[in-house]
Amino acid sequence: MKKFGLIIFVLLSATYYTTAQDYLFKVIISKGDNSYHITSEKNWMILKPGSQLHAGDVLRVAAKGYVALLGSSGETMELKNEDTKEYSIDELTAKLKNAEAGLINKYTSYLVSKMAPEARESNRKAYASVTGAVERQVVTIHAYLRKSSVLYDTIAIIRWKPIEDVADYNVVVKNLYDEIILEVKTSNPIISLNFSDEKLKERDMVIVSISTNGRGSNDYSITKVSRDKPDAFVNEIGELRAALNSGSAFDKLVLAEFYEQSNLLLDATTCYEKAMVLEPDVQYFKDVYLEFLMRNNFGDIIN
Repeated sequence: MKKFGLIIFVLLSATYYTTAQDYLFKVIISKGDNSYHITSEKNWMILKPGSQLHAGDVLRVAAKGYVALLGSSGETMELKNEDTKEYSIDELTAKLKNAEAGLINKYTSYLVSKMAPEARESNRKAYASVTGAVERQVVTIHAYLRKSSVLYDTIAIIRWKPIEDVADYNVVVKNLYDEIILEVKTSNPIISLNFSDEKLKERDMVIVSISTNGRGSNDYSITKVSRDKPDAFVNEIGELRAALNSGSAFDKLVLAEFYEQSNLLLDATTCYEKAMVLEPDVQYFKDVYLEFLMRNNFGDIIN
């Protein structure tokens, strides 16, 4: 009798495990009145982050809606359109590249776990305990990067904590001899530096400072990372870029997670900024960026 009970338990467990794993897509982001219905029913259900989509299901993306999906193999997919549109999950599955997506799955899993409610609460407590006493004493402009940063890519997007009632900020970029090589005025607390531009492309290191109305920032150094990185790094980033969609906001988050784990925080920041530019109306991209900023004790405001 005990043996029979054990067999039944094993069979039920195997059935449950198979059923739990046979989804084709999991919903990561859903913005708008999006919905779906399962194969056996025609009643539309609200599409939520965490919803699982199976073979035969139908997905409806609302007008101007946005959906980010993670395939069971690890591939990602974005859906967005001007008008309401329905998608067959079987047809979406057929559009996947069927490339090796293990790396994407790895970094997406990290990303999703950091956005879990308990992880976000822990992140906020850790940030408050480190910065609470310091924030009250800050009188300078605080940029969201380390005093010494390294950069792997050619674009560096730098943001700083905004100051109320400020019309313009002055950003100065100097070389190691304290000579000004670039000076920019901006009304927004953000600037993009392109190290392939004529004034910056030959610079291995620059010093950046921000000022306004008699207030200034620390000097922040940015050093270009040698492309002679370890083979493991080069292979991994090459595989990621080959599998990711360069025009996808969600895939920018996957790349940001890779850079963060490689301690290339300025590159990660730039990826988050690019994601927000691509999808400015999707709150998730602002939320995940704020979690990154607090996790690294950079800040807790995006303006």
